[in-house]
Amino acid sequence: MRYTPCPVDGTPVDQTPPRQGRPARFCSNRCRQRDYRARRAAAPRFAACEHDGTPIEISGRGRPPRFCSDSCRVAAHRARRAVVAEAEEILRGTVDPIPAELRERDRWVRWTVTKDGRKLPLRADRNRAASSTDPHTWSSYAEARDSAVGTGVGFVLGDGIGCLDLDDALDADGNVTSAVAEAVLAANPGAWVERSMSGRGLHVFGLLAEAPGTRRPGIEVYSRARFIALTGDVFRAGALVPLVPLVTA
Repeated sequence: MRYTPCPVDGTPVDQTPPRQGRPARFCSNRCRQRDYRARRAAAPRFAACEHDGTPIEISGRGRPPRFCSDSCRVAAHRARRAVVAEAEEILRGTVDPIPAELRERDRWVRWTVTKDGRKLPLRADRNRAASSTDPHTWSSYAEARDSAVGTGVGFVLGDGIGCLDLDDALDADGNVTSAVAEAVLAANPGAWVERSMSGRGLHVFGLLAEAPGTRRPGIEVYSRARFIALTGDVFRAGALVPLVPLVTA
């Protein structure tokens, strides 16, 4: 018979008849568990900090630590909050290119295109025509944005808000090719500008006293009793500043 001593308590471990594979090391499961616990206690274990990767020694029982310091714990928490906030913002669609000065005014409608190609304003709360002179048919921006009526949102000009509508201002590559558009953009450097539905025109929004509309080659100027279909396709970021239309009646 052949024996080997158990590494825990020295008890002889019978190795006969010959075993397949590795020979038995322990005389019992109890000794096997005691040896495992001793080796585990003797050899320190480490985990990486989830924030900066610093090694963290793991000792004792319970849940192992995730961070090497309170500063890393706080930094990781803030990073997670930032990611969640960004994701929620994207999902809610609150990152909006339309200036807040426009969104805060309850002068919004929906719109659709008629058979003869005209843009018809619609109420956001029902599929009925809105009026650019009747505030009862307008709504808040949020209501218009979330409405399923019509094709898109429109803003009713007035109350000091006007728009310079530049026709055929851009070429197919988005470059300004109209001399009128170049002059208007240069005269209103701080104004918010978006591309029109066609992709070739520009809407320059800003502050403008109410007056009858004016039309000249390449430009239309409106500041009351008129709605503009907005795209939110920003051509130039800006704000609502006093407009210089470069057009006289």
